[in-house]
Amino acid sequence: MLLAVYGTLRKGMPNHHMLRGSELVWEGYIEIPYKLVVCSYIPFLVRCEEKRRIYVEVYRVDEELLGILDEFEDVPELYERIEIETPVGRAWIYVASKEMECEEVVDGDYATFLRKLRSYVSYEA
Repeated sequence: MLLAVYGTLRKGMPNHHMLRGSELVWEGYIEIPYKLVVCSYIPFLVRCEEKRRIYVEVYRVDEELLGILDEFEDVPELYERIEIETPVGRAWIYVASKEMECEEVVDGDYATFLRKLRSYVSYEA
């Protein structure tokens, strides 16, 4: 089965180790009716009216790892897991389990958001 990740589970991010041993199948932008927002550095996908471009990495995972990730992502309290269409087939993805008002990442790429934030913080230092 496939899992699409957009935040801290992506390569180079703090929780990527959770996907160790999983095969990266595809990465790029997808269009879904969710916007990427960040609350206290934590990324969420929040349902919206129009489709938005979100940068994802799609991994091949097994049922056991999905169960571990469900617990890690605090399903169903913080996130819920839904299926979406990707260029390589249907994949699971974690989305916010409730409406959130947080800063939107307009370009849909969490890594770019963090790089800009770090650059700004360095500039301020």
